[in-house]
Amino acid sequence: MSVTIVGRRLVLKGLSVLASVGAVALITPGAASATPVKKDGQIPSSRSANGWPIEPEANTKGTVWRREIIGSGTFVDIKLGPVEVVMMHALRRYHYEVAPIRSDEVIGFRHAVHADAGYETNHASGTAVDVRPDFYPKGTQGGYSKNQMETIRSILDDCEGVIEWGGDWNDPDEAHFQIAVQPGSAELHRVSEKIQGWKDAPSKGAGTPPWAQNQTRN
Repeated sequence: MSVTIVGRRLVLKGLSVLASVGAVALITPGAASATPVKKDGQIPSSRSANGWPIEPEANTKGTVWRREIIGSGTFVDIKLGPVEVVMMHALRRYHYEVAPIRSDEVIGFRHAVHADAGYETNHASGTAVDVRPDFYPKGTQGGYSKNQMETIRSILDDCEGVIEWGGDWNDPDEAHFQIAVQPGSAELHRVSEKIQGWKDAPSKGAGTPPWAQNQTRN
């Protein structure tokens, strides 16, 4: 056998080994699980900033569906279950006690298309709403009167930290309300059950006259 043939066989064997190593690398856990590459600006994560699963669409086969803010004639796309109970309570109280919410003044679900969108990605999981954003532009404060602020604080107290208000941030967004706990949160379930109990009892749900609230919410 000539040296040329032996050398050729060694080269081919080396290439075969390299190809096998490459194939193993493709299926080895972690080898191909680096951060997904953004495509057309789409966010690569499957979860929003507050930890909830992002939905591709609302009102299809997922868990985000259109619900009415009772008494307002206005609808919003929101995540079903405990999130819906708590958020819709907050929205209904807002409508009755802070300012009426019109059909074009509330934003629930919307797609988050940028990886650096931060808290705005929470809309894509159906766990955030913007209420009257044209009245309360991002970065500004003082849009609410003293009485309105007291009511917002009362609404947040109802929700016991489960809902976070953007007006409390260093870079404020007074139109923004979002779920502040993780999926499966025991606190979220407890608060939603409490609010559901108010809905089922006379004179205890959202829409109760302000003068009666302290007497009925206990």
